Amino acid sequence: MISEATRGSIVSLHRLHYTNAQIARELRIAKPTVMRWVERYKLEGNLEARPRTGRPRCTTTQDDQNIKSSIKNDPSSTSLNIKEDHNLR
Repeated sequence: MISEATRGSIVSLHRLHYTNAQIARELRIAKPTVMRWVERYKLEGNLEARPRTGRPRCTTTQDDQNIKSSIKNDPSSTSLNIKEDHNLR
């Protein structure tokens, strides 16, 4: 995924009449990526990334930090031990 700043650069260069190939070369990104964002901007008028599909997260940010801390404190700990220690599903 490219950053919002890069997406803005794509559109800015497009408005300056750069070709898709020139934009891709200038920003060092793939030409199909340039084409996708230019087209999306023309259709939707914005540069927002669309929501991702996939399975919803089952841990919170705090859970993730606790898991990392557990692994750091005991690298030999198993996922089952960590799950039980932190009351995770």
